[in-house]
Amino acid sequence: MMSIPNDPLDLAIFLYQELESINTLNRSVSGTLPNSLDYELVVESLDKLSLLVSEDQSRREIEFSLPTQDSGIFFFSLQDMLRVPSRRITPPKRFYIADIEYKHENDNSDPEIIQNYFAVAQFFQLLKCAADYVSNEGGVTSLIFLQRDKLIITPDYSIDDLQSKIDITV
Repeated sequence: MMSIPNDPLDLAIFLYQELESINTLNRSVSGTLPNSLDYELVVESLDKLSLLVSEDQSRREIEFSLPTQDSGIFFFSLQDMLRVPSRRITPPKRFYIADIEYKHENDNSDPEIIQNYFAVAQFFQLLKCAADYVSNEGGVTSLIFLQRDKLIITPDYSIDDLQSKIDITV
């Protein structure tokens, strides 16, 4: 039998990769546990970490919610992560992106698109320090510069914008 992770993010990643007949809905995942995993141990671990939504032992099916705490956030895609405007300028400390099978834990082996994401967030933070005014209306941060003309910069960018190499070294 495989050992079961006791960290919410690691457990969610493990189960997402191991479950059969997987279904996703909003911030939850359901599927059938393979016979190689101890059903009761998995359910107990999910329950202990407050991730268990439902379970059906007779069919070996489980449903669990995905972790959303700063200690580790599970995303289905980078697009999913960028849906929340604050994450466009302040990356989570620890996260997993399922569609590229990438887990970030402050190491330096980031794929280029993730490096670009961090570069854009860092650049926005640098601009924020120089802004004349910072607005946070509707959960979206806008940087306002008042010189000869009024310039407003928002963190509106797409995944396509992150596809090319971004270098903000000075």
